[in-house]
Amino acid sequence: MNDLIIFLLRAILGGAISVVIVRTFRPDGGPLFVVGLAILLVGTAYLLDHFQKKQ
Repeated sequence: MNDLIIFLLRAILGGAISVVIVRTFRPDGGPLFVVGLAILLVGTAYLLDHFQKKQ
């Protein structure tokens, strides 16, 4: 797959999962909290991918 497609899939899924997590555990969390969690999830996905390719 193209790197752009992989990034878009990770960003969309990270955003959707972060909305579910924030609405489940912190209903009063604002959009900035959702965006921060989405960035954390996508960054973690790239970090784990980097370590997996390194081995």
